[in-house]
Amino acid sequence: MEPREALELVDAHLDGEELSEEEAAALSDWIKEDPQQADDAFRRIFLHTYLRRRMQTLAIEPPGGPDLLETPGEHPPMLPGKGDANRNQSGKPRRSWRPLGFAAAGIGIVGVVLGGMLFWQSPAPPVESSPFVYEPFDYPGFNYEGFGFPEVPVEGIPNGIWPTVGGLTGLDGGKGFAAPWQENGPLVAVIESDPMAHPLGRVDLRQFGRLRFVDTHDVSLDTQGNQMRTCAGHASDSFRKLDIDAAPENLRDGDQLGADGGTVWLSFLAQSYDGAGDHRYAVLQLGSDDAGLHFGKLDAMPTGNWGIAGLLNGREVNARSGQKSSGESVFVVMRIDFRPGMELATVWLDPDLDHTPTASTSMCQVQVPDFRFDRLTIKARYSTDFDELRLGETFFDVAPRAKPQ
Repeated sequence: MEPREALELVDAHLDGEELSEEEAAALSDWIKEDPQQADDAFRRIFLHTYLRRRMQTLAIEPPGGPDLLETPGEHPPMLPGKGDANRNQSGKPRRSWRPLGFAAAGIGIVGVVLGGMLFWQSPAPPVESSPFVYEPFDYPGFNYEGFGFPEVPVEGIPNGIWPTVGGLTGLDGGKGFAAPWQENGPLVAVIESDPMAHPLGRVDLRQFGRLRFVDTHDVSLDTQGNQMRTCAGHASDSFRKLDIDAAPENLRDGDQLGADGGTVWLSFLAQSYDGAGDHRYAVLQLGSDDAGLHFGKLDAMPTGNWGIAGLLNGREVNARSGQKSSGESVFVVMRIDFRPGMELATVWLDPDLDHTPTASTSMCQVQVPDFRFDRLTIKARYSTDFDELRLGETFFDVAPRAKPQ
């Protein structure tokens, strides 16, 4: 959340407007993230109160008339002659930026909205990450000896060869899983330890560095280990069963996750060989082919940009794509709200790590078929790297900041 937007929400609340649950939560997160932001918010609150009292003492009428001073908590009166033009569909005054936003609301109410932090004195540490599923792919790298790397491959396959057995089978690190990785395709995925040393061809865009993410404030995502690389060819299918008991009870629906009313946050890093489309795909899948969702390089999209689609009876439906090519490294964050009927998925690409992102900054929101899931699956027919898979209850669970060295 930008400072201007946060202070506008403070002004709106002080002027008696009701904040939505999402706005109140985002504002509370913004204040907790940094002591300076907390100071800015509290100075704003005290300025409102001081100016209100000074105007009362000096008998100065604020913009909007005396009722604003005399009736704490009410909305500012309508401007003369404007009528319904100043109100939205719910009948409340339209929100606009107030440089001072002379307020009549009490500080006590604001204290509740801001999570009881009115007298915060000491800096707060970064919010601790606590995903209930985490896969860092911290395994020994694949031995490329005999595969002709870094010779230029034919149609993406070095010397026409890619492993058909082994792959991730049996790897069982991380947490929140009930079984090791298994392979279920004609080709297998591998563990990549040094993408700069193993380009699959002259235009392999992964050869310039490992998967990582640094936000617009130069804050880095916490990462560890190597990264997963799907096959160069057709096709790899790697999956791992989840330990359902490791997830919060409110998210469980029998032996799967996705109970109505629950929210799951998901994140991962990814980058493909390049941004080619035309039925080249590499996706993370939740749910089954009958009902679920895909995120990644979509088969349904003619372009190779990162995108999301629902899954229904083996087809990608409601497909949406963003502006970022799958040849570019991306930090994907997704919030899935499980509801009666179709689920709602909200997707962010490369969000800042210091606050919970809002829907207004998302790549998209899309409804996907009603589904439940008990595994993570990565399918591809175009070599793509994935890393740092996390599932959690909050944004901070799946977007941990790297600890200072």
